[in-house]
Amino acid sequence: MSEQEPGLILHHYALSPFSEKARLILAQKRLPWTSIEQPMVLPRPELERLVGGYRRIPVLQQGRHFYCDTSLIAARLEAIKASPSFLAPSPTLSRLAESYAGTALFACANALVFQPGGVRTMLKILGREQLAALQKDRAELMRESRGVQFQPRAAAASLQAWLRSLDQELAAGAFLSGKEPGLADFSVLAPLWYIRQFYSAALQLDGFANVRDWMDRLKALSESNAPRSAPPDHCLAVVMAAPEDRPVDSSAQDPAVGTRIGVQPADYGRSPSVGVLRELDDNEIVIERTDRELGALYVHFPRVGYEWEAVS
Repeated sequence: MSEQEPGLILHHYALSPFSEKARLILAQKRLPWTSIEQPMVLPRPELERLVGGYRRIPVLQQGRHFYCDTSLIAARLEAIKASPSFLAPSPTLSRLAESYAGTALFACANALVFQPGGVRTMLKILGREQLAALQKDRAELMRESRGVQFQPRAAAASLQAWLRSLDQELAAGAFLSGKEPGLADFSVLAPLWYIRQFYSAALQLDGFANVRDWMDRLKALSESNAPRSAPPDHCLAVVMAAPEDRPVDSSAQDPAVGTRIGVQPADYGRSPSVGVLRELDDNEIVIERTDRELGALYVHFPRVGYEWEAVS
């Protein structure tokens, strides 16, 4: 398949902040993609069949390969199309910004959107029944969480401090990454976009014109690369048509390649995906799952931020 048509499917939903980050990367790279809208809450039967217990959104699919977590999705898209790169001005600093935004900034946003003002917005958007399902689902997702958590008052104060700092930084240029948007922009935007969707009253930008204009520029970018849409079962047909191209086994580490393992996030959503370890290096963990009808499925996780153990 050509670079212009890499066969990318994004499993996502419209109001997911991490999905917005992935959509921005796809837009920045001008990559064509197919949208499969997933429910905001479990069950997601087709996706669960493919990736196992992993329950976060989004997931990037390319044939029989499934890339979990936006940090790995970003790396995969950079590998598919290196130009324009989103790692300016420094790959290391870009990834540090990504990590910080995905932990502390997202935890701050999460604390705010589930306050009464945010819940009222959710009720208008989702309706009472779906809101109740979302609250139950998110409680289960955060059960036994080891991630950063904010009390609402601390979250509000932290947000104001971050906005002041961000506004000062953006006074020097259109984007955090320089003249063009990059991974730092997409990562920091995601939690602010999340607040704007559900609790805009908590994101007062009257005194932060640079932040407001930056968010508007990124909104225009996101909307510039419309996907094709497909139903959920389309992903199964794509798997059936794809070759079983097993990843090259890496050098044995602990657990050894060939061992049956469970992989899960280290912070929240700690529901393991189980399969046979096929690749392990400094960047990713790849397991092979087997479906009686679909055959081999390869599920990729980032090395950083995920944990695994051998299972029987």
